Amino acid sequence: MHFRTNYHNNLSLSSLGIGSYIGAPDVNDDIKLFGAINESVKSGGVNVIDTAINYRYMKSERVIGAALRYLNYPRE
Repeated sequence: MHFRTNYHNNLSLSSLGIGSYIGAPDVNDDIKLFGAINESVKSGGVNVIDTAINYRYMKSERVIGAALRYLNYPRE
């Protein structure tokens, strides 16, 4: 019940999201982030993922991309 429609482009977005800013730029945090994304998206409760080029020296974006490819989940 925590999804809202963005009226500019008619997307249904969760009011809860997962962030990717915190963490060391190492393999252990890559694995944790990958797992968190998989569990959050598969649960159906989260479809918003926050990232930026400077989060964990761009490693967050790469892990998010890998997780979405693994889930076969469209970026849109």
